[in-house]
Amino acid sequence: MDMEEMLFLEMNECGCPPDNYTYRCMIDGFCKVDNAEFGYKFLLENFSKEFLPSKETVGRVINCLCVKNKLLDAVGIIHRMVQKGVVPDVVYITFEADKKDVAAPKSVVEDLLKKNHITYYAYELLYDGIRDKKILKELSMKDVGKEGLNADVVTYNSIICGLFKNSKVAEAESYLHKMVNRGFDPDAFTYNTIIGAHCKLGMIQKADKILNNVVFKGFVPDVFTFCSLIYGLCQDGDFNRAKSLFNEAIGKGMESNIILYNTLIKGMCQQGLILEALKLITEMPRKSCRPNTWTYNVFINGLCKMGFVSDASNILNDVVTKGILPDIFTFNTLIDGYCKLSKLADAIEILNKWKGVVLDVVYITFEADKKDVAAHKIVVEDLLKKNHITYYAYELSYDGIRDKKIWKKLSMKVWPI
Repeated sequence: MDMEEMLFLEMNECGCPPDNYTYRCMIDGFCKVDNAEFGYKFLLENFSKEFLPSKETVGRVINCLCVKNKLLDAVGIIHRMVQKGVVPDVVYITFEADKKDVAAPKSVVEDLLKKNHITYYAYELLYDGIRDKKILKELSMKDVGKEGLNADVVTYNSIICGLFKNSKVAEAESYLHKMVNRGFDPDAFTYNTIIGAHCKLGMIQKADKILNNVVFKGFVPDVFTFCSLIYGLCQDGDFNRAKSLFNEAIGKGMESNIILYNTLIKGMCQQGLILEALKLITEMPRKSCRPNTWTYNVFINGLCKMGFVSDASNILNDVVTKGILPDIFTFNTLIDGYCKLSKLADAIEILNKWKGVVLDVVYITFEADKKDVAAHKIVVEDLLKKNHITYYAYELSYDGIRDKKIWKKLSMKVWPI
């Protein structure tokens, strides 16, 4: 940062005062080079001038200070901000204090919460950030309602969401009961969080039962609810129930039914049900729902994973005739599929055929024998010479090619840009 500091000082001397963007760049730079002390000092020195730091900038400094275990300095910045009328809405803080010494982190969190210097969304982030989970037991809802803290639906939602993220299912459910007992009605976010979390944790059947129960209580599931459960049921192998839920959602006239179709198609493709997925794609236009690039990417990926790369390539040709443009993921999937089958000539043919489409990043895995490096050399040279990939892709390919001897020949060549 020495050069940057010199330029910063020269700006003032040359009558070109730095603006907010300059200040933020300097502070970000100090934090990125792990120099929290200078970032903290720089922030305080310039806070009283025209510089008004953003919440993100201050949050970054606070995070760096906490990583360095300088928690008092972190709290000091928060107080200073509040005095200037800048209240940090979201603060990303990771506490690195020893597990035995939890007093300082606890005091920071309590100070932030009790003085309403952060929202409960920030509280949720802190929930994930604090390394010592013992603190979380002490920061339970018994503190809410005291010393200026008022519980609301957002409060409970944030805590329930945070607990599920930490796989604390029993505790999350207990807070749901507390929420209801204290007169707060769970909303769509509450139920979607619970159902989605159970699906991610593999508790699919329980998630399905929860949906049935809450619908009976008056909850109206949305696209997110149906997609979470449909995908989870596919992963669980319960395709009949997944299709039943899908039909129910479509029957309700869901506006974003393309998302529902794509979710079910993805679930079926990942389980090898290619023909069933194809039937869904075929019926979409009849249901006034046109397949998009994501739809075909999922289907092509499913075909390639099963080794039907030629069929996937034919699908690509058909897609283009329908006016749907492929993207980087489409080409990545096909090229990777051909290379895994050692059909490198077919991979090159795709590149030649789509000369007008510059592949920015191509993830290629070569499965051919190490002794047979000629084909590898052809692929890489063809990618580079025809500008079908950038040098970032070149770097990725560098890791992918098994035989490193090629790079001794390619390393010093100058390729046309």
